[in-house]
Amino acid sequence: MTRNSFRLTTLGALAFGVLVLAPGSAHAQKIPGQPHAETGAALAQKICTNCHLIGASGQQTSASADVPSFKEIANLKGQSRERITMSIALPTHAMPMIELTREETSDLAEYILSLKTAD
Repeated sequence: MTRNSFRLTTLGALAFGVLVLAPGSAHAQKIPGQPHAETGAALAQKICTNCHLIGASGQQTSASADVPSFKEIANLKGQSRERITMSIALPTHAMPMIELTREETSDLAEYILSLKTAD
């Protein structure tokens, strides 16, 4: 084995370890321009909990009685990221005016959709 092929083999093994043996770290990084449910969950925790139940289970103890939970929103018939994004940007129901970037709105919609149960 030549010196150069040894270096390539070593680099290949390191790359394999990073990509295969530590898959959680690859998922933790946000890809620019792609919605990210974890970021949306953190945002929801900050700005949506006064009115909505935002979690999948009983993590939150109170919310407005007449406001749907994020899980209910996710499970509406025909629900999509686009519909959720539009509802956040141009709500048809009473909602506080909260200025969000497009990226924040997409992250929030991605989180809400992550709560959808199997059909």
